[in-house]
Amino acid sequence: MNKVLVIGSGGREHALALKLAESKQVSQVFVAPGNAGMELAINPSAHKIQCIDISAVDKEALVEFARKEDIQLTVVGPETSLAIGLVDAFRQHDLAIVGPSQSAARLESSKTFAKDILTKAKVPTAEYRAFKANEFDQAIAFVRQQNSGLVVKEDGLAAGKGVYIHHHLDDIENNLSYIMKDLNHDLVIEELLEGEELSYFSLLNGDHIIPLALAQDYKRAFDDDKGPNTGGMGSISPVPGYDEEALMEECNQIIVRPLIQALKAEGISYTGILYTGLMMTKDGPKVIEFNARFGDPETQVVLERIVDDFYHLLQVHLNQEIYQVTLKPEYCLGVVVAALGYPGTYPKGMPIQIPENLLAQVRFAGVKSSPDYPLISQGGRILMLIQSGDQLDNLSQEIYQKLNQIQINQTYYRKDIAQKHIKKGD
Repeated sequence: MNKVLVIGSGGREHALALKLAESKQVSQVFVAPGNAGMELAINPSAHKIQCIDISAVDKEALVEFARKEDIQLTVVGPETSLAIGLVDAFRQHDLAIVGPSQSAARLESSKTFAKDILTKAKVPTAEYRAFKANEFDQAIAFVRQQNSGLVVKEDGLAAGKGVYIHHHLDDIENNLSYIMKDLNHDLVIEELLEGEELSYFSLLNGDHIIPLALAQDYKRAFDDDKGPNTGGMGSISPVPGYDEEALMEECNQIIVRPLIQALKAEGISYTGILYTGLMMTKDGPKVIEFNARFGDPETQVVLERIVDDFYHLLQVHLNQEIYQVTLKPEYCLGVVVAALGYPGTYPKGMPIQIPENLLAQVRFAGVKSSPDYPLISQGGRILMLIQSGDQLDNLSQEIYQKLNQIQINQTYYRKDIAQKHIKKGD
């Protein structure tokens, strides 16, 4: 029996811990630092999960814990852990870990690096220009030459909230001033692509690719894609209206394989999960972003569809073996409950009341325990409720009926997750 370590504290890490705990090859799943909801959840495998008080960015303490506890496999959740070189530190001590090196993780941590690599690989993506923080005048001059919508991206990690979409250019100069002068951040300005957004998850190790699944998340805070960008307010997998297997293979051919070769030319070998953010344009799929880790909240619904022993799947990935993942054909839907005000300032300390029969469907994120209540809110995204089913309209009704049973003051959630697909009849 094997002991496993999951790095992180959110709903994604809760989902990873539960999926790994399902494996008969796994005796215990440690989560660093985890959250109070992970050990509370009613689930046949939840008793294997134990949270430990080590920060997700404390490299030395995490390596020491993995060595001391004879951890057989570590899975990294958050991008901040990858960006500081946690994977490199583990590999220096011959500790098995799923995730890319610090240099490879720049695909996510530097928008400029990612766009430059995409250009070298001749991968379809939006036209762009990169600007340093001290090139404000040049950025303004560039913007004034444009006559259509633009996307502004902070060149660094921003917890999914560093992307600004400008359909009209009258307000873009204030935004550039804020990013470049107030924050002193570099940025990328790119054309605004039109189409539907999808996410493609795959496991890469050298030239080996294991396709996992397609998903779709809902980034805007409010219904009808209104409001600011968030870390994600809901997700669905598979994505209605698309041939999942065929599209994943197309992405491998025109995106992932050329990307692997372009990284190799830079002396970088990518090992770990690759999240490819796609825009399905009239000219086919184009890359809008890469994440070097499991996406949140898409991971919560993707893992629910994977039939395979997840621990075995990750071992196969590390061993560079060919593998065909088995997916449940039914839909999995997830809706995030967030604190009122998120992604801006929001209240904390709200008591959380969830019917016991729903706990197995909850993936906890921004929560902690308190002397007075088993759980109170602590973060912007508090939890995610997931539900699977064959009929999308029935599935949507069921999940929203259950959400009404969860009681947390000063919270909100989007009420339109998957509604556009139901209306289209996908």
